[in-house]
Amino acid sequence: MMGGKLPFVGRIFWKILPAVFILAFVVFFVAIKFFDYELTNADIGGSIISGILASYLLHLWTLPAEYFPVYDDEDYEDEDDPDADSDEPASPVESSSESS
Repeated sequence: MMGGKLPFVGRIFWKILPAVFILAFVVFFVAIKFFDYELTNADIGGSIISGILASYLLHLWTLPAEYFPVYDDEDYEDEDDPDADSDEPASPVESSSESS
């Protein structure tokens, strides 16, 4: 599991958010005008929630790489595996069988 947090840069997010809502308005306008669509109660709330999430995802997509931490492979070594640090191949499991 990664230990970092996802970045948030407000000045970029607040520029993208109105564009996403304008796009949603245009889509609803086209659907109502040309396809005889009727808005439901869920359309308004769902558009607000999905618009915020879409804005955040677009905001992450537009961020430069320096906003994201870089992790080395050494940070993610398996601590439960005792053979992870050794250069020797893992030994096969020896079964103990008693002969009578």
